[in-house]
Amino acid sequence: MKKKSGTTNPAHLHPADLAALGIEDDDEVQIASAHGQISAIVKADAKIKPGVIAMHHCWGLSPDKQGSVRENGANTNLLVSSESDTQRYTGMTRSSSIPVRIKKSA
Repeated sequence: MKKKSGTTNPAHLHPADLAALGIEDDDEVQIASAHGQISAIVKADAKIKPGVIAMHHCWGLSPDKQGSVRENGANTNLLVSSESDTQRYTGMTRSSSIPVRIKKSA
């Protein structure tokens, strides 16, 4: 039985995207970018456009710590680089429109 994920920052995807990936609501997945990878819990949300993943930031543990994604959430900062893809004038890291790949955790 799957545990409820009320203490995490789920990755919201359109139900059609979940079906196409063979992933079910509340599954644990791996989300990878060019800069890193995180575990996350998925939630079906018909309000999300197909092809988009929506996730809140400011969750998860620091990169040097391990913990349950269901209990602590996922640190989305691990998907970006502070050395590339920064804004020209502010130096802020890219925080949206991050290209990612998603697959069900083994």
